[in-house]
Amino acid sequence: MKKTIIILWLVAAASCIFAAGLTFDPFTLYTQKEALKTTPHTYEAWIKLPKDFAPRGGIIAGNYGITAAINFEISSGGAPRLYIDGTRKNSGVGLNADIQFREVNAASGRWTHVAVILNEKEGRADCYINGKLAQTLKEASLNTSVGPISDFTERPPLLPLVIGSDRRIGSPMYFKGAIRSVAEFADVRTPLEIKQDMYDLDTKDKDLLFYYSFKYNQENDVIEDLAGNYPLYHEPNPYVI
Repeated sequence: MKKTIIILWLVAAASCIFAAGLTFDPFTLYTQKEALKTTPHTYEAWIKLPKDFAPRGGIIAGNYGITAAINFEISSGGAPRLYIDGTRKNSGVGLNADIQFREVNAASGRWTHVAVILNEKEGRADCYINGKLAQTLKEASLNTSVGPISDFTERPPLLPLVIGSDRRIGSPMYFKGAIRSVAEFADVRTPLEIKQDMYDLDTKDKDLLFYYSFKYNQENDVIEDLAGNYPLYHEPNPYVI
């Protein structure tokens, strides 16, 4: 009997943890105040997106709207996506990469851990769902034509990132579900590190750029960056009239 009670308590505790999360609308902006100083290569988030969302799941973290976009999002069909402005290797010519994992559907209606890794040195992008490799891409849309990812180099963003939206007028791509946490790293995470990050992310990791946890309701104007680098502010959205 005692063992049964303990198991039920653990299930209830886990349910409470995963029931929480932050939802979004066009009228509130959750924004960093300064641009990232270092280019991310690993993007991770716990999300819950309903199966019947339309037409796109929305932005997890992004700044699209003016210049030097760096968007981590869920596109149509539940496909995890990176849309990043950068340059063509060895030329400096401007290039945008549209990397979409069409074989993956992250819109399950349940809490799902999504991790996307852009490894330019190896010319590949990997998508992990709940700690398991779901799809690898070696080509992507580069300036509207398909090309090898090895031709692309990221560049640091010029504008601060927004969580749950980006900087386009009207904020049409705000996230249509809930986000429990978001983290981005400067390094290429290993498969083992991604599994560890799901439940025990090391806030002292030297490559961690920022980490926000939304397990609890946020009543203050400033949301702590658990990495200690980029506090997150919520304010009326200036991009919505």
